[in-house]
Amino acid sequence: MDRLALRRFTIRALLASKHDGVDIDAIGDDTQLGSGGLAMGSLALLQAFVAVENKFGIIFDDAAVAGATFSTVGEVVNFVDSVIGKRQPITGEF
Repeated sequence: MDRLALRRFTIRALLASKHDGVDIDAIGDDTQLGSGGLAMGSLALLQAFVAVENKFGIIFDDAAVAGATFSTVGEVVNFVDSVIGKRQPITGEF
């Protein structure tokens, strides 16, 4: 999946709990997650991470998520992109 598709999916996951009808293309990387932006709470952010995990078959490291601070959409997209980029393809025989 290319970065643009990953970004669009991640934003859809962030918006899943509310914001129906929001134009994804109008949301910039600098859009705030909290007040003054999407007004997302921590539960909505966790739900977005679960949606991303389910879509890509990954599991975010709890310590990495708990230790991070996400203020903007771009920070979340970059985090997701970095985790997906570190996945090792499964090759060879078992």
